[in-house]
Amino acid sequence: MSEETFAFCLNCGTYDAPLFHGLCPACYQKSLPENKLTINKKIMICTTCGALHLPGMGWTRPLDYSEFLLELDTTARALIPTPPTAIVETEPIGEIDLSQSRPEATVRLIIKDQPIPEFPVLEESASVTFVIEKGICETCSNIKNRVHNAVLQLRADRRKVLETEEDLAVDIVKALLRQTISEAHSSYLLDIVEVRGGLDFLFSDRYLANLAAQAIVHKFGGSKKETFKLVGEDKDGTKKYKSTIVVRIPLLRTGDWIILDNEPFLIIKHDRLGVIVRKKGVGKAKRYEWNMVKESVPINSQILQIPVQIIAKLDDSFLVMDSRSYETFEISLQDMPFETEIGMNITLGEYEGKRFFYSFDLK
Repeated sequence: MSEETFAFCLNCGTYDAPLFHGLCPACYQKSLPENKLTINKKIMICTTCGALHLPGMGWTRPLDYSEFLLELDTTARALIPTPPTAIVETEPIGEIDLSQSRPEATVRLIIKDQPIPEFPVLEESASVTFVIEKGICETCSNIKNRVHNAVLQLRADRRKVLETEEDLAVDIVKALLRQTISEAHSSYLLDIVEVRGGLDFLFSDRYLANLAAQAIVHKFGGSKKETFKLVGEDKDGTKKYKSTIVVRIPLLRTGDWIILDNEPFLIIKHDRLGVIVRKKGVGKAKRYEWNMVKESVPINSQILQIPVQIIAKLDDSFLVMDSRSYETFEISLQDMPFETEIGMNITLGEYEGKRFFYSFDLK
């Protein structure tokens, strides 16, 4: 004997319709919770930078108006519980007058779901109304009160930082900021202060200051040293420290003359690894690491500059004439650049009786 069974809707009793969780399409639609269809949420906008304080998320980064609308759309979708199979569409948000004291913005959502293939597509609507309060975010408050937790001091070894070096360091830091804080609004460069001997960069945190210090050392070479100072305690007793990072770039730089192996060498390039030099300013370039030249000091101020004119080329030397005293003397071909020609006006350098090529006369 065969036995025939029938599945029926647990709510209305119908047995000629597909069922999901024991309910037919009409009853399943009615069973969906109505309390999710309308939600009111308070949010805050920073009047200084446009960042939003969103439920469960805290402060966003600074937003322009189009990004502000996108955040409202995304937040509304997150606030409305929907089945994983659902497709959620939102209607365009109307113009919001942010000049009002407490503007409101409503995001309307259309939720389409087909829980099983036998069901028709079910559709319901929901709305999230955001009441927008105005305030100031923690970052803008810190900036306004000049709060900074790390100082990067740019200094040079036994000399003042040159203006060109300061400009390059500022460019390096600004490029780093563009790369690292576009999303992290809590990190910032508060100020750049000119001080005797160099610059002070005031950063929000030591992580960002250390990144900047590493970038400067990578470009210039030199050393980095960090110290800490206790500045207070949080309410929970956690000690608060301010970090000071000193970046000391090398004494030597491109264009300096130094003595190596009792001979004058011109630094034609310097980087984080060391210096590249040419003996007597000409010939094959050679690299020296920083630890190999740490005792060297520039002799630029001790070099006597002699303007001369090339008047003849001999077998293994040039005959030159001092443009001031009209004295003539010879300079070895090996001590002159290959571009040297008769009639050229150049400058020779003299140090401890040794004469060598110094520079071309660009006049």
